[in-house]
Amino acid sequence: MTSTEEVRQFLQLPADVLLAVIEHLDLTDVLALRLACLKSLSLCQERSVWVKIVQEQQQVLPMPPELQRDDNHAFEHVETQDLIQLSLRSERVDRRWPTLRPKLDRWPAEEQKSTGTAPTILLGMQMVLDRWLLLVYGEGVVKLHDLQTTESGRQVAQMQCNRAHGSQWSSFAAAIDPTHKIVTVATSRCVPPYHLSIFTIDLTEPEIEISMNRQIPLESPKTLHAIDPALDLLALSASSKVQLMNISNRRGDVVVPAYPETHDDLWNGINAVRFMGPYILVARTRTIELHHVFSALRPHGPRTPSLMHSFPMTTFKDVSFSDCKAGPNSLEMTMLVYDVIQGLYQYRIEVHNPAEDEVHPRLSVTQTGLYPLGLPLQASINLAPRSDSSSSPTSPPETPTPTFSHTHFLQNIGHLAHGTSAVQSRGFLSAFAMGPQGHRAMWVERRRGGVAREIQVWSRRREGAAPPSAAWVYHFGADCEEMEKKVVYTINSFDLREDIICCAFSESRGIIALGNRLGNISVLPI
Repeated sequence: MTSTEEVRQFLQLPADVLLAVIEHLDLTDVLALRLACLKSLSLCQERSVWVKIVQEQQQVLPMPPELQRDDNHAFEHVETQDLIQLSLRSERVDRRWPTLRPKLDRWPAEEQKSTGTAPTILLGMQMVLDRWLLLVYGEGVVKLHDLQTTESGRQVAQMQCNRAHGSQWSSFAAAIDPTHKIVTVATSRCVPPYHLSIFTIDLTEPEIEISMNRQIPLESPKTLHAIDPALDLLALSASSKVQLMNISNRRGDVVVPAYPETHDDLWNGINAVRFMGPYILVARTRTIELHHVFSALRPHGPRTPSLMHSFPMTTFKDVSFSDCKAGPNSLEMTMLVYDVIQGLYQYRIEVHNPAEDEVHPRLSVTQTGLYPLGLPLQASINLAPRSDSSSSPTSPPETPTPTFSHTHFLQNIGHLAHGTSAVQSRGFLSAFAMGPQGHRAMWVERRRGGVAREIQVWSRRREGAAPPSAAWVYHFGADCEEMEKKVVYTINSFDLREDIICCAFSESRGIIALGNRLGNISVLPI
């Protein structure tokens, strides 16, 4: 029997049987089957086929925010044709994400550039709902750009504070409310009179505006880390102490309980603070701490003990988080952290609800990824993925640096140094970001003594990908994935003014935004 006859007999089956078979095909097979005949084309256009395909893509690919839920109700408002386009776009972005980008779109200089009044102190950028790029400048300027209408971006709103209203900002935090309609931005002023400024952006309005809601006076300068509109709380820090503040009805700062101070705390400063469900996660230089928000707000009531996890032989400089994902009995978040000497580490942080035989929640931290730089990493016994947790601090390592040579590292692991020779100077990262869904990440690497800045990307390994080498598993464990070097664009910067200091990207669209030391913004479309 020829293949043509087999296809003809297959298409003679009842429509409901054919549809049941098609629903088990992957996207490539469905696209091929659509070309067979009009009958197969009609069956492949059925809504159930594309709902099944998108549901499978949800498990391995970033999805638009409105389709990130795990239930079928997320598809009720989406037309079948839109589901088809969404599925095709997701596969196309996944295929092109690690490939070379054709061009770098530099946003045109504003007229203010010539007068010297344009903002240049870029505090940071944040991607909201994979569409809106939020920019905050130290001169008291907030900008919002829409990346949906054009990949180069279109500015839709801007707000500039004068000195009377409090410019000269030093830090900011931004978050969107659970309805995905209102963005709340908080900024802190670094010179007297110290205060916080709260802004809101209504994304549902035809003409988007950035409105100042209130200013909250402060007794001393503080660093803003996170904001949670659902809890109506701000997280700040001062003198290595984390504080919580109510946004709408301030009743005084509440200091989050911390572990007893030791001499090592001088080297264990705060890198970032994030809200993780009902918890507050404090990422420090060598540890992470987990505190229950309501235990901190009610210190005299029932307490949930704080948890801590230590990272031996590392000194983390900066950190980027994914969004918190709530499961039936746990909370999960991905953390990407940077050790200047050793490279990028990726961890999965899980908070497990108490089981029947337990009283308190458990914290588990597992190393899931590693991008090593030129110098050696610590011994494998210290790099093995850890899933243990403790409610009490652990003893710090006696020495914070490796003892074996770079050449020894290369001889034993080889390709893990990404082709770096033993005599070549190591590089460093000037900016990096983890996607909110934890599926993708990016970073900017520069070799010491060179002028090239490499834009590199990473995506989570899909099923069927080549497993890590035996040497990698031996040194770092089976759960740890090598974050391979995949350069998508190279920028030459001949002085520090062109250095890229912050970045953000749309995880479902693949668009990358870069900000340099001059405050200029560039976009890498996919």
